[in-house]
Amino acid sequence: MSITTANAAADDLIHAVVAHIKRDGRFTLPRFGRFTVAKIKARDAMNPRTREKIKVKARTDSSLQGIAGVERDDWRIAHTRRRPPREGQRRPSEQS
Repeated sequence: MSITTANAAADDLIHAVVAHIKRDGRFTLPRFGRFTVAKIKARDAMNPRTREKIKVKARTDSSLQGIAGVERDDWRIAHTRRRPPREGQRRPSEQS
């Protein structure tokens, strides 16, 4: 698959997800997770540097809840690449 074809497929998927979320408020992608939309109320906040009180406007926010059964550490371990040793060096397990 070429890069342009992959980019077009990803764009189509994103547009379909966004359209579905706008219509129903959530979208479930099997084996990946559930996208949801939440309405966040307006609130008062404080600038930590100046301690000035500011008003934060109401907004909508989207979130992704990953599937159950996949732990964050499992994902990180599975996607971590191990560097090969430099020339003349051995891995700790190879040293005697």
